[in-house]
Formats: sequence, C-alpha cells, structure tokens
Amino acid sequence: MTGVCFGCGVYDTVEKHHIFQGALRKKADKLKLTVYLCPYCHQYAADSAHRSYEARVRLRKYGQIKAMREQDWSVEDFVREFGKNYLDPEEIAQIYDEPEDNADVFQLVETGADLPW
Repeated sequence: MTGVCFGCGVYDTVEKHHIFQGALRKKADKLKLTVYLCPYCHQYAADSAHRSYEARVRLRKYGQIKAMREQDWSVEDFVREFGKNYLDPEEIAQIYDEPEDNADVFQLVETGADLPW
C-alpha cells in the first residue's frame, strides 16, 4: 500500500506498525494504536521502529497519548491496560486541556517529589 510515512513524511510504500507488540498487539489493533511507516522507518534504517529502542519509545509515547486522549484514560488506566507508563510528568500535563486537571502533577513537578509511575 502507498501512503505517507509517519516517521519521515515521504509518500511511498508503507507498512502497518503496531506500536505495542506481542501479547498487546490485538489490543493495539482494536484501539488503532498503529502507524504506517515506509520500509526504512519500519525495519531497515538503524533508527527504524524495529531496530531502535529510542524509536520504539517515541512511538509508545505517541501511542500512550493517543490512547489516553481517545479513551479518556488516566495514566493509571493506561498502565492497567498496557503495563507501563512511557510519559514523563510534563508530557502527561500536556494531555489534559484544563490546568486545574493538572494541579497535582504540576505540584509534584515543582516540589521534585517522586512520582508514583
């Protein structure tokens, strides 16, 4: 199939990549936590989704944000479903629209307290 690569933006042949693999693959499919990548961004390049830990983490952060927004989940809800939080406190704070929703996160960040995730 042809389309725009989520990684590099090139219009070319693209392949479906499940952001969460293994036992979480079906759940990722159901929640549409997939992206389309050109073969280089998907498998062949040194910084591709299948060869680079950093690329996988970036995609999982994107997937977590997408899931939390679309499912109206908290971080705890996401962890319950996917087993791990990939976001730092600043990234979590950006998910929510209303500043008052972030009051606890902002307070923890300002005081430097250890976060529960």
